[in-house]
Amino acid sequence: MAESLASFSDDSLPSEGEYESRDILFEAINAWAKTRGYAFTTGRLTREKSGKLTIIYSCDCYCKPPSVLTERR
Repeated sequence: MAESLASFSDDSLPSEGEYESRDILFEAINAWAKTRGYAFTTGRLTREKSGKLTIIYSCDCYCKPPSVLTERR
């Protein structure tokens, strides 16, 4: 698996950091993505019993893969 990760460029993911708000984070990752021709959307939010909020951001071009049960044309 380490070999496959080595094939990605250094800027294939936004840099990690701490942000003061979700809005600031969202603006930062979309500014990074814009230069690469795409954008992020909020995919899913879940709140744990502890109160921790998990946000999954998705590419705006994301779509579910086709079902293996569907006949291809």
